[in-house]
Amino acid sequence: MERLKDELPKRGWKVASYGRDKSAAQNLELIAESTKSKFSVNITFMDKRRSSEEVAARAGKTSGIMVDLVSGCFRVPDGKSVDQY
Repeated sequence: MERLKDELPKRGWKVASYGRDKSAAQNLELIAESTKSKFSVNITFMDKRRSSEEVAARAGKTSGIMVDLVSGCFRVPDGKSVDQY
C-alpha cells in the first residue's frame, strides 16, 4: 500500500486520501483520482490479523486487496462509432 501511495502520483494519479477506514478492522484504504482521465480508484487492504474472528472465518482467514475502479460517463462524439472512440 505504501508503494502504491508513492508510485501512483508518478503515473498520473492524485492520492486523495490514505489511511485507516472506519470499519471495525480499520482496513488500510487508498483513494486516488486520475489526473489525465475521468477515473478514480479505491484500494482497500483487508488484513486478516486486524479482523474479528467472525469476519476472518467468513473470509477464509486470508488477507486480501479489494480494488474498485470508477469511470466517469462517456459519450461517443457525433460522427464516431464506439470502436473509433
